[in-house]
Amino acid sequence: MVRRLHGRIARIIQPHGDDDRFADGDWIHTHSLEWDVVHLMLGRDTPVPFRSVEQMTSALRAHRECAVPTVVTVLDLHVDGVPVLESLEANAHLISRVTTLTKGAADRIADATGIRPVVIPHGPVLNHHDLSLARRWRRHVRLLPTDAAPVLVCATDPSEDLDVDRLVAAADRITAGRPLRLLVTPDRAHPLAGGDPQRVERVVMERADDLTIAREMARAEVVVVPLRSGSHSRVVELAADVGVPIVASAVGHLADQAPVRTVPVGPEGIDLDALGKALRRPFGFTTRSPQCQRERAEHAFVAGWSDLYSRVRMGHTVVRSAAPCAPRPHEGQ
Repeated sequence: MVRRLHGRIARIIQPHGDDDRFADGDWIHTHSLEWDVVHLMLGRDTPVPFRSVEQMTSALRAHRECAVPTVVTVLDLHVDGVPVLESLEANAHLISRVTTLTKGAADRIADATGIRPVVIPHGPVLNHHDLSLARRWRRHVRLLPTDAAPVLVCATDPSEDLDVDRLVAAADRITAGRPLRLLVTPDRAHPLAGGDPQRVERVVMERADDLTIAREMARAEVVVVPLRSGSHSRVVELAADVGVPIVASAVGHLADQAPVRTVPVGPEGIDLDALGKALRRPFGFTTRSPQCQRERAEHAFVAGWSDLYSRVRMGHTVVRSAAPCAPRPHEGQ
């Protein structure tokens, strides 16, 4: 997201925000004239400079004292070390705008905190040129015999909580005779636990950049995203760019991101029987994202952020547009 905004509608001064100085009130007061808006992202892949709700409050108060508006984007509702919903509720009076990626996530934030976020979808991962290239790869593959087109599992994101080992061990009975290809980064290159080696191929991605992964996706019949937990998935967005069908766990709000065939998740992980049934059903046009839709999503992404940044700079700072919910009684009360 930061990479796509930089140079288009904003100049990003500190793209990662993992420096402890960004939580220091004195440092903020000294440097506040260097930026127009502070944009904080709360996600599993996004380092944040705060170690507690109180530290976040102190930093946001310093920005408010310097008349610098703050935008908070919720990428994941549950982040290790950061109580997301508690942080939002405690600091609603100091935040100019809260945003998130899907309506489902926005509804959950509103229910828990009384804050109604602005929804700006993630949009394409690939730029316009690479997206067109990925679509050409996909069309070329579709012209070839597809009997051996693999079921692809992309395990290249170290932060995602994936149910990979159980899926690999059950590959024989869930892939309906098709090979299973597992993409992993070197840090996940441990031996496969079970599975027929003739049916399961592990590909260690020395270069796990988006375009390289997209090329692998273009060769697949379907991309499986076996998350055990999470709110949103970048892999879903990338598969939608390529135009390949997606089967994913019914966790978070993945189905709000793109056309996704979902399967339930139980205490042990993804429901493998349901996954097998989902993979055996034919994939029609409704299971893919048209290229024109992805291009429109890119324009909407840029327009959405341009409008939001303009509004917060002009002082439009309303976050509590949803009524806080009354505490829910526990079961049986």
